[in-house]
Formats: sequence, C-alpha cells, structure tokens
Amino acid sequence: MNRRRVRAIASHVLAVCAVSAILLTPTLTAPAPASAAPPVSVVATGASTGVAANTALSAVGRPMLSTLDGFTPGNIIDDGVFFNSATMTESDIQRFLEARVPNCQSGYTCLKDWRDTSRTVAADAMCGPYSGEANERASRIIFKVSQACGINPQVILATLQKEQGLVLHTWPSDWRYRIAMGQGCPDTAACDTRYYGFFNQVYGAAWQFKRYANPPGTSKYFTWYAPGNTWNIQFNPNTGCGSSPVFVANQATSNLYYYTPYQPNAAALAAGTGTGDDCSAYGNRNFYHYFTEWFGTTRGSGVALARTAGDPAVYLLSGGRRWYVPDGDDLASLSSAFGPVSTVTGAFLAGLVDSGRTNAVLRDESTGDMAYIQDGQRHRLASCDLVARWGGDCAAPVSVTSSLFQRATVGADMTAFYRVRGGAQWGRLDSTSAITPLWNDAAARAVNGDPSASLYGAFPSRTLLASKSRSPMLFAPAQVVKPAGSDKIYLTLDQGSLVWIRSWRDVAEYNRDASSMAVIADAELFSRYREVGEVRPMLRCDNTVYFPGSGVLYPLSDSSSSGLSIMDAGSSTCAQFTRGAPMGRAPLIKVDGRSAVAAVEAGTRRVAVSWPALTRYMGATPLTIATVSAGTFDQLTPGAPLADGEVVKGSSPVLSLVSGTTPIPLPSFDLARDAGMNASFVTVADGEVARLGAAVGPLGLWVSCAGTISVVGSNGVTAVTSQAAAGFTPRELSVAACQRFTSRPGTLSTVFVKSTSSDAVLVASGGVFRHVQSGQTLRDLAKGDPVILLLSPSTVAGLPVGPPLP
Repeated sequence: MNRRRVRAIASHVLAVCAVSAILLTPTLTAPAPASAAPPVSVVATGASTGVAANTALSAVGRPMLSTLDGFTPGNIIDDGVFFNSATMTESDIQRFLEARVPNCQSGYTCLKDWRDTSRTVAADAMCGPYSGEANERASRIIFKVSQACGINPQVILATLQKEQGLVLHTWPSDWRYRIAMGQGCPDTAACDTRYYGFFNQVYGAAWQFKRYANPPGTSKYFTWYAPGNTWNIQFNPNTGCGSSPVFVANQATSNLYYYTPYQPNAAALAAGTGTGDDCSAYGNRNFYHYFTEWFGTTRGSGVALARTAGDPAVYLLSGGRRWYVPDGDDLASLSSAFGPVSTVTGAFLAGLVDSGRTNAVLRDESTGDMAYIQDGQRHRLASCDLVARWGGDCAAPVSVTSSLFQRATVGADMTAFYRVRGGAQWGRLDSTSAITPLWNDAAARAVNGDPSASLYGAFPSRTLLASKSRSPMLFAPAQVVKPAGSDKIYLTLDQGSLVWIRSWRDVAEYNRDASSMAVIADAELFSRYREVGEVRPMLRCDNTVYFPGSGVLYPLSDSSSSGLSIMDAGSSTCAQFTRGAPMGRAPLIKVDGRSAVAAVEAGTRRVAVSWPALTRYMGATPLTIATVSAGTFDQLTPGAPLADGEVVKGSSPVLSLVSGTTPIPLPSFDLARDAGMNASFVTVADGEVARLGAAVGPLGLWVSCAGTISVVGSNGVTAVTSQAAAGFTPRELSVAACQRFTSRPGTLSTVFVKSTSSDAVLVASGGVFRHVQSGQTLRDLAKGDPVILLLSPSTVAGLPVGPPLP
C-alpha cells in the first residue's frame, strides 16, 4: 500500500515531510494505483548513514522572517511561477547554492558539492526523458529534472530546504540526501527505501508534482484538493485540531496540499518562522517563507524587479545579483518585459550581490548578446558604439541570466534613432554625448537615407537625453514650417534651405497644407535653415524636372513647353515624394470628379475637347495625366482648347472644323459630303469655343494640306497642280484637319466640276468657274477624256462664276 502526505515541520525542527506510498485525502486515506506513484529504483543512490532527522533550524543557519506578507492559503504560489522551468540555468543554481553556503564544515559535504549517480528515465505523461550520468553534481540534477518535468528549479530548492534544510546546512549528514525531498516518507511510518537517494528524491518529487494534475494518459486519481473548488483542509495530522474551508485557486497550490496536506493555523502564521501551538503545522508556511526570501515572490512568472516596503529604491534581480534602477523611464521599460515591481524583505535584497546600477541595456551572460529592453521586447544592439550611445558599456555590461534575458521577446534591432515620449518627435543619438532632435518620423527616415523604409526608434530615458548636448531641430525635406515670431510660412528644401509659401495653393500639388505645419522658435529655425526663395510650380532634382500632382512627382522630358517656373533642390527633397510615370510633350492634368483633361502649355491650361484630340496633340509621347486640386487647375490661365482636327459645336447651330486653334465654319453638310468629310462633332462649352482663334471665313472648295493643294468633289479631295489652282486661294489646314477628308487618287492639271442635278460642266480658270458649252471644248481643255468632279447643287450654287466657254 502506498500513501502520499507531507509531514509539517516546526520552525525549530526539520522533519521528514513528503510524499510516501499512501495518499491521504482531506478526511481519509485511500489506496493509490501504481500509476499514481513515480518510477523508482530498487537500489538507493547516494551516501546514507541513517542519522536521525530532527535538527534545529538554527543549526543550518536559516534566516528568520518577521512577517508572512502575501501568504494566502488558497493561492500559495501561482501556476506561472511553479511550472516555469526557465527561471535558472544550471550555473545559476550552482551560484545560488555557493552563495547560501560559501564554506562547509570539515568532514561534511554540503549541497553545493554533493554528487550523485543519476539513472536514465524514459519519457512518460509527467516528464520528458532524463539521461542519467555518473557523478552528477546536485545543481545539475536539479536543473535537468526541472527541464525534464517542467518544474521551477526554485520550487525544488525551496522544497529541499523546508524538508531537510539542505540548502543552508553547513554540516549535513548523508541521511538527509537519502530523503532530501521527503519523497516516500509518511507521517506515521518509516520512509520507503525505494525512494532513497538524492536523484530519486528530486526526480520523484518533480514527477509527483506533475502527476497531481492527472495529465492525459493517466487516471483521474487525484481529485481532492483539485483547483477551482473549496476544500476543508486540516491544520495538523491530528484531526482534533480541526480544519477550515479553503478555495484552492490553482494547480500549483493544489500540488502543495497533496504533498503537504495541512495549512498553517493562526498560531503558526502569527509566529512568523517561530513555533505556534500544539496544533500548528509549518510545511506550506515554510515553503512560502523560503521561496519569497530567496526568490522574491510567488506571484506572476517570478520576481525580477523588487523593492522593500520601507524603501522606494527598485532593483533588477538576476542570478543572485541586484542592480539599482534609478530612472523611472528605464524602470518602465524593464517592467514591460519582466513584470511589475514586487515588494520583498530587506533580508532577501541583502542576500543578493550589489552589482551597481542599470538602465534598460542588458547583456545575456550566456550568449553575450546586448539588447535594449522596451515594450516587452529585447532589441539587439549590434555594436558597442550603439551600446554606448544608449547608455550601456560593453566593457562593464549588466549581465543577466539567459532565462531572464529571454523573457523579453525578440523585437526589431536598435538604431541610433529614438522617439520622444509623449509626442511625435524623434531624434538621433549622434554620439555618446550629442543628439540631433528630429521633428517627426519622416525627418528620421530622411536622415537615415530612405524615406520609404520603416525605422525602429526606441524611447530613451529622459535622463539619458538630458545628459547630451543638443543641436538645432532638423526637419524632413518638404516640411511646412513656421517661425513662431513671424507670419511667413516656409517649405524646407534638403537640410538647410527654406522657400516661402505665398499661398497654400503653391504647395497643394506637393501635398502639403497647414495640417502638417511645424511651429518652432525663430532662433532655432534660422540657426540651421536660411531662406533662398519661394515655392515654384515645378521641382528640379539631379537635373530632372518634375511636375507635381497630389504629392506625386512626374518627370518631364521637356519642361520648356509648360511655361512654369522651376524650383531647384537636392535628391533628398525629391525622395520625399512618390514618383509617377514620365510625362510627354506637356504635363496633362485633371481634377478628381471632373471629366476635363488639360495640357499645361505656356503657363495656360488647354482643355482637350475629345480623347482623339488629346492623343493627336501628344503624338507618340506618353499620355500620363496628373490629378491636381481644383485650385491648381482653375488658377491656370485658360488657353485655346485642344481641338485640332475636330468638328466642334457650341450652343449655336454652327459647326466648325478646327485647324490648329482656328475654327473654320462648315457652310453646309453638302460641302462636307462632297469632300468625303467625317462630320461627326463634339459639343464644347461656349467659353472654350470662344478661346479658339477668330474664324476667317467658311470652308471652301480648295484646301492645302502639308503643301499639297486639293479640290473638293466626288466625296473626297483630289490633289491638283498649282496651275490648276491658279487664281484661287486654298485654305491652309493642319494635318489633323486634313485627316477629316477622304483622299482621292491622282493629281488633276485641270479641274472640271458639275452638279449632281445638272449636266452642265464647269472648268476652274483664273479664280472662277466657267461653263463649258461644247464637248469638243471640254475634250480640248482636258487633252482627252476629262475627269469631272461631282458637287452638290448647293455647293455649285456658291461657286464664283465667270463667262462661259463656247
């Protein structure tokens, strides 16, 4: 039969108090199945002399505590602490033991020097595999068991002390190691020899702590003291001493009651670490005392920042050392990763090695990595120069344990750039002694050389910033700034020039307005910047001219056609803007929500009356259109619309063929048909029609296209010789306007026409049309068979007529 219990110890007596082969419920004992007990070796390991277990606490030098602040019977220790196996490394544990007992009495082996031969144990539902070794040091066994079973090594150390006093004992007998954790030792019977030996004790206790939770793959044996329920827990093995209801808040506290099934009564609590009354039990009380005395708190995930109740000074704790944290900002950074400040006893702090001061720059003692702790993260400091700028020292670092260092998750690498608490300003740590304040993150990215790249900036302590000399404020290029003592507003160029903003319209297309304006003292602004001119509509950087539109810079292959003035700046200014596609012959602009597209030419806006007109104007150059504000669009002087080659109509019924910018009225649709002309038209606002050149008379029968004279007739235009056109004045047309006509083949040396409603043939001669009255005359003039062009009756009626020919 096995049973499990832990016998209480008085403050003056160390008793054998732990788990045995029978499990005690709150009110009765019950047989335990084999799966409820840890695997054991039939051969005990380690030395054993069988010395009696009762020894005065004073003999092992246990420090006395005056209070039990924070002790709660239902929540003795948090799960996050109890099961946190990353609180100490093997070297941390060894240093801890050496610090507790620097010197052992002659003839005895203290825990810091104890060695045992461990055995290999396969993984099961409670613990991972353990690889046994000969002659393993106690600290190594404690560490390896904590890792295999997921138990805080600090829990094992506190249990070793409260069971057999081994952590502080300066002359421990071998029998203490044989039953080091009280594992397998009931209140009412001798210890089970199967659990003898230091390794068996440590591994068995850790295994049992995990078994109490009934993990998957085990039976649901442990149900009393289960967390989330209220249990009547005795004050003493003597049932006559009574019990009281306790709400067990978590698995860790449940584990302690399974292991030691008694709570301290009022007398035990009032006694501190002293003796209560005959009904007092001390096991769980003393576990709490030792744990908080050595490790600060049983709350959270383990104490890293601590102070005493009577002293506001806060310390960072790690590996048996403490560092004073003098700065509140650094404390906030450390607390973000390591949790809130815990209140501990003065004796606890005094037992740690005073290692000086610290800020938020820490070093991992195992890897040598240096990092700045903030926002719950560790931000790598890649060089000693960067370490120094942030207030650290590679030559004398604050080295903490890896377990503490790695409680901060990995964050972005540190840079020389920082953010200012309580605002949007940034800065740069130029050296260990100087800083440059930066107006915002855009200024920081500009100084870093890539305005589009994200940049990490940590918050330094205000103390660190106050210790450094400060240069004047630096802005990002293209920042709107205003000196506090002046009404003038400027735009910054590069890192030292200012251009005057006469009107907010001047910077609208640079996507700047009053919402982003920085106001700064005159002296600070002008100590770094100087006025060099005023804002111009276009910007030139590195010999490339850009047209701005809604914060996008569009490169121009030919800036001369726009007629707009240009502002020169360096590449850092242009880098503040998004780059658009190259523009073609002229900048093209439009307003969001409006259909009109205009070309900027000679300082005017020329609205395209149609997409074909726009494409003809731009030719083979890119059709890149910038979206601009209505103010920018409207403030440009209206110019002649882009209508070359289009037939346009305003509110009047007149249709006009536009040649270049000149409207040529069409006298009739008949003439258009005679010319084979595409007479489809676009309706244009009267204001745009008015901006076309003055009409110079209606379209006639004679046109000149690219130096070739043609005559209208037979649904097209036919080229003629200069002799055939003698006496007539052809209308010079643009290439686009000429493309409205249908071209007929051939070249005429004599022009003959006739109405589609008459047989009379007319010949063009000396500026008039003469009726040819005989066929012979017609053949003679044509020197053969004539080519006669057909015209509409209305067109013929409008021809200038001369005397007939016989």
